[in-house]
Amino acid sequence: MFDLDKLVDKSRLKFVQRFGGEPLCTTAAPGRINIIGEHTDYNGGLAMPAAIDRWILVSLRPRSDKRIVVESLDFQSELTFELGGHFEPFQNWQRYITGVVAIFNSLFPLSYGLEASIGGNIPIGSGLSSSGALEVALMNAFRSIYKVDLKDLELIKLCSRVDHEFLNIKSGLLDQFASQFSRRGYFLVIDFCSLNYRSFKADMQDWIWVVVDSGIHRELAGSKYMERVEECKQGLRCLRQSGLSINHFRDITVSHLKNFPPIPSEPWRKRLRHVVSENQRVRDAEAYLSKGDFESLGKILVQSHESLRREYEVSCKELDFLVNSALAHPGCAGGRMMGGGFGGCTLNLIRKKAATDFADKVSQDYQQQFDLNAQVYHFNLVDGVKVYAQNPVKS
Repeated sequence: MFDLDKLVDKSRLKFVQRFGGEPLCTTAAPGRINIIGEHTDYNGGLAMPAAIDRWILVSLRPRSDKRIVVESLDFQSELTFELGGHFEPFQNWQRYITGVVAIFNSLFPLSYGLEASIGGNIPIGSGLSSSGALEVALMNAFRSIYKVDLKDLELIKLCSRVDHEFLNIKSGLLDQFASQFSRRGYFLVIDFCSLNYRSFKADMQDWIWVVVDSGIHRELAGSKYMERVEECKQGLRCLRQSGLSINHFRDITVSHLKNFPPIPSEPWRKRLRHVVSENQRVRDAEAYLSKGDFESLGKILVQSHESLRREYEVSCKELDFLVNSALAHPGCAGGRMMGGGFGGCTLNLIRKKAATDFADKVSQDYQQQFDLNAQVYHFNLVDGVKVYAQNPVKS
């Protein structure tokens, strides 16, 4: 497990080296895995994420002028613009920064600029939510140094606005929710219809979560992700217009989709079948985790992958191969693609004693099939975002 305190010290030291003084605060927001509940958040469904021991860190302090100066350690690049002035970002990481600044400034007008150093150890583009963690880390830093009255739930809603308004990604709140509200060693169950959530602890016994990164990285805004969002909305409209008593995605049942007159050329029925069945899988997964039935939990993961592959159609040949390779290993109870799809990671439920052999075998199979290296990770579950007050920097 990574030592977060050392990462915080490193972030603060990088800030001092770049800006010549100590930051006013440092925030550390974790990435996440999502056990079950994929593509359900923006459809008002259920999901079960957990924060992992990989973080994006922001060290920040106000300036005496109107300039915004941000150093990205991960991209080895820098961003500078005038507060309130026109600036056209040309990289995605810059869009996240300008988005957070613009949205925060629209609600809590800033009199001065700021300077920040940003970095971390979340694998970027792998579906572990480095972007959501960046939004949460930066927004919490702003809330801390400007001491504004902003509740946690409202804060993550502002983060989601960054996705919608500056990245053109109509995503839900799953990533930001997990990064803000997670508890060490616990799973979250989130209802995205009511925005209620709860945490529960489950004894993993001799099982662990293993993530395999396909190395296929995608940009959600440039993929078919947005197409899926619109297809679900279209399905909801069609069901409403048919006269069914349906106001929300959560009102849709399997029987609604079975009995509705077939329209073979329209894919929305398949998309909604996934959403309805995935919500039930979240309920089932919580029950199996709570009673330690890991074999049944593994089957739920496989069902989820098949639904994401056949019904939601967001998988790809590399992810399918990794899941099939995992299932062929005797130490694997189940696995599925995780995240937006079209690349990224798979999540696998593996016996601890088989973890090393599993990693070696899956990596070898993947290399032989695609001539690509698959990174394999085992994560620990950690608390949500942390805010650190000013302390002396260790050199």
